[in-house]
Amino acid sequence: LLFREGFKVAGDDILLDVIQLWILPALQQHLQKAGLTLAEPLMNKLFGHDSRMDGQATLRQQITLQLFIPLAQAVLERYENWDPLESHAEINALFGELVDQPPGEAVLAFVNGEIQRELGGNSRFDLLQVPLVVSLSQLHGEFMQHRMAIIPALRSMCEVVSLYQCDVLLLTGRPSRFPGIQALVRHLQPLPGSRILSLEGYHTSDWYPFNKHGRIDNPKSTAAVGAMLCLLALDLRLSSFWFRAGDFEPYSTIRYLGMLDENQALTDENLCYSEIDLDDPGYVLDKKRSFRIRGNVCLGFRQLDNDRWPASPLYSLTLNDATLARKVAGESVLRIRLAVKAGPDASGPESLVLSDARLDDGTRVPLEQLSLKLNTLSATGNANAQYWIDSGSVCKR
Repeated sequence: LLFREGFKVAGDDILLDVIQLWILPALQQHLQKAGLTLAEPLMNKLFGHDSRMDGQATLRQQITLQLFIPLAQAVLERYENWDPLESHAEINALFGELVDQPPGEAVLAFVNGEIQRELGGNSRFDLLQVPLVVSLSQLHGEFMQHRMAIIPALRSMCEVVSLYQCDVLLLTGRPSRFPGIQALVRHLQPLPGSRILSLEGYHTSDWYPFNKHGRIDNPKSTAAVGAMLCLLALDLRLSSFWFRAGDFEPYSTIRYLGMLDENQALTDENLCYSEIDLDDPGYVLDKKRSFRIRGNVCLGFRQLDNDRWPASPLYSLTLNDATLARKVAGESVLRIRLAVKAGPDASGPESLVLSDARLDDGTRVPLEQLSLKLNTLSATGNANAQYWIDSGSVCKR
């Protein structure tokens, strides 16, 4: 296994991009035409990132699950089957025409009621009557630029494929069906076009468990089938077929650890530890190395010695003591040192622990006043932050 890497982006992020780039602007434009000049505050109130936990928060989550996500799925389903030669093709329909099942009455009543209250008078508003116009060629163009969240990860992976001079590049996963994904990879050209193979519609005959007329229907299924083949190969249960499944040994990709900035990047100036090797049972962090913090931070990691390489959140480091927090909020700076947990259960990312904490004047801080928690979901350092599908918060921050 030459190289393995994972990025914190997936098909859900493409859904969110479609919601933010097309669906919410269509709703905001319709509100403005209805007479609501300042529509953005209302949009933030209904679909934003406030932390309210009452019944309205549940309704906000439900409007995302029952309307916004189905709308984005409908747009992407049409885009999947779009021919790039049809340059003028577009989606022009009402919200209600694009969803198979309308949202529940309570959800619609909540949104329509809030909007009608802002419009005032006897104005009537129907969320399902909002028009949506999406140019498929414009959507295609977004994949060739940087506005889609998945694009930086694809560009990084293409660099790796080119570096290792791979024989063949297999495009798999559901997003690989999008014409824009295939066009971007061929544009970046990590390999000659004849060696870039999309597994959508790939001929497999009937042995493939998820085939349709002897071809792969949904390329997302290749992950499960690949795992099945590896397991069968390890048990020597594949007749007349052999590959080195025993060499597929996972290894830790935590090589460079530090504080993530507001762009979820790990720059060299925020780097705390380098050349980490958690696969070595005898590995220890540099005991002389410490880093400074001025509040709660999110610690993340990347695999390569390149601050352009995407980083991933790993830990939340928080101050639990109010007195300590006031000192750090003033002129004091806290110096933190980490260590690798010893013992047989010290494998994986959970193997890092707090080792020492001191103020800049040398005063030792009890480690009970701080907490280091595994937090791979939130790059804000807030372990309680919810994923956008769970919270229903779809407006841009």
